[in-house]
Amino acid sequence: RIQFGSAQAELCAVNPQTFCLSVTKNGAPTNVSTFLTTNFIAPVKWQIVKTNGLVGMQTAAGELLMNPQGGEWMLQNADGKILIPLHDIGDLAAQFMGTNSQINLAVGWDANKPIYVYGCGNGVNALQQTKTKTGLKNGVAVIPYFWSDSGYAVLAVTANDNQPASWAAATNQHAVIWNFPGTSADLYLTPAATLKDAARAY
Repeated sequence: RIQFGSAQAELCAVNPQTFCLSVTKNGAPTNVSTFLTTNFIAPVKWQIVKTNGLVGMQTAAGELLMNPQGGEWMLQNADGKILIPLHDIGDLAAQFMGTNSQINLAVGWDANKPIYVYGCGNGVNALQQTKTKTGLKNGVAVIPYFWSDSGYAVLAVTANDNQPASWAAATNQHAVIWNFPGTSADLYLTPAATLKDAARAY
């Protein structure tokens, strides 16, 4: 766990394929979604990693690393390929000023690649998406999830299942910004080389 003013970030391994980056205002991160259960979770072999000023954890799936000073973070697979480049987590101190009840978390993007994501649902009529508003309505289902051809999948979970997270590409196209209503955020990160791998892990 890493402290950022009144916010706390936690890196953990949920299962052998998936990491979780959690952020909570005031108190320790904890998943409270009614849709996710811990009944199936088996012990995960992991170890602490320290490299180039970053700390984090390594499992058979890869490494989730964070700078404990500035909050930059990254994800790489088991072969050492960088899936999510090192980037700012977001200005957590500013987000928690006053009565602000949302968390914005950035997921970095390769500046040389367009943002292509798959699997979040049928909210738009295009494979290349730059934003998505999560929700259900007649004939439409958009979930807070996507797979990137960079080789990973992400599922975003909020404390209130009736107020799901949504995302939009940053104006500079170098990150996807997830918006979490409320004061806690969980990003489930799965290294997955193919969409089929991602669907199986999901």
